[in-house]
Amino acid sequence: MIDLVIGMGDDTPQNRDQVFMRSAVRACQPPVEIKLITEDPLPWHPVVDRWKLISDYIKAGSYDRVIVCDTFDVVFQYNPFEWLDRQPCDLLLVSEERIFKNCEGNKRGMLDAFPQYWDEIKEFQIINAGVLAGRANTVARLCEEIYGLCQQDARLPFFTPKFQDRLPDQQALNIIVRHKYKQALITLGYDAWAFQYNHKHEMRDGVMYNENGEMYAILHQYLYQWKEEVQKRYA
Repeated sequence: MIDLVIGMGDDTPQNRDQVFMRSAVRACQPPVEIKLITEDPLPWHPVVDRWKLISDYIKAGSYDRVIVCDTFDVVFQYNPFEWLDRQPCDLLLVSEERIFKNCEGNKRGMLDAFPQYWDEIKEFQIINAGVLAGRANTVARLCEEIYGLCQQDARLPFFTPKFQDRLPDQQALNIIVRHKYKQALITLGYDAWAFQYNHKHEMRDGVMYNENGEMYAILHQYLYQWKEEVQKRYA
């Protein structure tokens, strides 16, 4: 079995994912497979549909560990499977280090899509859906469950949400993890796994470090402030 990096991407002439792909190819040594899904035959929106497509792809292969991530705002600073070698686990997630009730966007997304879960989740730290990893069978099952719960979005009887309406996949991930994956390893900034914008950090020469000066394996959400610096490094 081999390891897999997978995400939903963009094959238009703008090719927003070229920085991600360059970083992944440089960091992940063969026989790691890097898969960019670029077609969406499902009826909703790629942000939601990707979870079903990713799950199906994993289950159709023979993989050991899988990293599922965004592609337009993620780069691999070094081989993330080396980090996983040091912290083996069935499911690895990353906290945004803020709680739902204090984050207006995530709060609104939860209240719109899954209002019945608000009281139980409002005090929890937000798990980011942009980077998750673990054993292939666990990751495939979680991705399928995310897609399934998104079909229960409270707005669907009235209209089909679009991206600007805040699609519910991150909210679905948080609900499912709290109910079914309590043994998951949820990392913080000091773990230096996957940077999220709210982590304490230091950017030097296009490389992101945590508060202890340790390089993150994965840099996420860099477009807010460091786009040119990071993209220059991976040109």
